[in-house]
Amino acid sequence: MLAPVQIDGHEIQPRDEIHRRKLEALRVFVERLLASPARDQIAKIILFGSVARGDAQAESDVDVMVFGSAPLKRADDAVVDSAWQTTLELGESVEPLVYSIGTFDEPISDFEWHVIKTGEEVYSMDEATLARQAAETLYGLAKQYMGEARRKYEPDLEPSRRTSIDVAYNAAELAAKGMLRLVVSELPKTHSGINTLFSAEYIRAKRVPSHLGREFTLSLKHRNLARYDGNAVISPEMVEEVFRFADEMIALFEQKLDEEDEQENHSRH
Repeated sequence: MLAPVQIDGHEIQPRDEIHRRKLEALRVFVERLLASPARDQIAKIILFGSVARGDAQAESDVDVMVFGSAPLKRADDAVVDSAWQTTLELGESVEPLVYSIGTFDEPISDFEWHVIKTGEEVYSMDEATLARQAAETLYGLAKQYMGEARRKYEPDLEPSRRTSIDVAYNAAELAAKGMLRLVVSELPKTHSGINTLFSAEYIRAKRVPSHLGREFTLSLKHRNLARYDGNAVISPEMVEEVFRFADEMIALFEQKLDEEDEQENHSRH
């Protein structure tokens, strides 16, 4: 029997010599990547495809999905360089795909979801750091969405009012998800699920003002009308209500991130 291949504490048993060579290429790739200046941005590495299944052929690539944090280009450059150097050294093709860690909880495609569910995780940063980086990514997205909602808002045009409500609600929900990611490891998949969990973890726990519970529900109602009901009258007042809610959620999210920083700095001293 071939000896297991150790990859950052994960032990994988090769099926045959070809599989062993592929796993060795994976080991070298992971070591190179984690030794790069982008190490702190590498959140997860997942092996998938034929090497993960154990039925690789000589010509098979080593397929890996890497989740990184912003700035994603820095992580992407390190991933590409590590894969290329591994291929040059061992003659085995490492084919990486790089995704933002912000998509790990909510995959952007069926393919990404399938890899997350069926692939083999060979590296993960610690949960606290992972949660923080995922939250920061969601904060950046929330700010972008809210800025876009305001820039494109034209109060006199109903299509603009509908779009602005939709985008601003998305910004508020991203802020809710980010705050939740600081305290839970898995997020609900539905809008109502996010609302319910946020109410439990933050509103009933008195971590945020209680009026946000009503505003969350009202904003979701406005968003659903704006998106799905072509006969609904969407007023400028409805837009402003969602804008105020989103602004408050983003401000609270920023406050929670600052509090996390203060606690971390205090623990170091």
